[in-house]
Amino acid sequence: MDFNILYIGAIAASIGIMWSSIRIGMWLQKVNTGVDTAETLKKDIADIKIKISRIIGHIFGPEPAIAPGSPLTLTDHGNEIAEAVHAKEWAKFKAPQFSNDLAHKEDYEIENFCFGWVHGKFADSGELGADISKIAYELGSPQAQVYDVLAAALRSELISLRAKQVQTT
Repeated sequence: MDFNILYIGAIAASIGIMWSSIRIGMWLQKVNTGVDTAETLKKDIADIKIKISRIIGHIFGPEPAIAPGSPLTLTDHGNEIAEAVHAKEWAKFKAPQFSNDLAHKEDYEIENFCFGWVHGKFADSGELGADISKIAYELGSPQAQVYDVLAAALRSELISLRAKQVQTT
């Protein structure tokens, strides 16, 4: 008789431990799912904010590619344009042509030169013309913004080259 009571007690304890383990597992699953859901929700909200700002931007004009202030920095939209047009690679290819002429210029002079050259001679040359038109169309931006992004990339590369030249001398 004592053996049966111990046996029943051991079975009841085992069932209790198994039930507790199952409940803890279910609770952990809910917690983990909640964490994943919260992270997904945060990402979705961030995406919605970006889309709303773009919609509002298109209502009041095109979304800017370059943030106001000095030195110039690209906005998220500007970075999107830069990636599409491969602005950094293009600037690394073009910058050596001008680096000697601009070696002793101030940052603002380099910036003025880059914007003038890109919007003037480069735009008139038609180089990358079809690509620029296509990217501007796909991103809903004026072509002038694509040229602005190219000018900003060229400016950054020329300033970087100038800094390297100063270090080597």
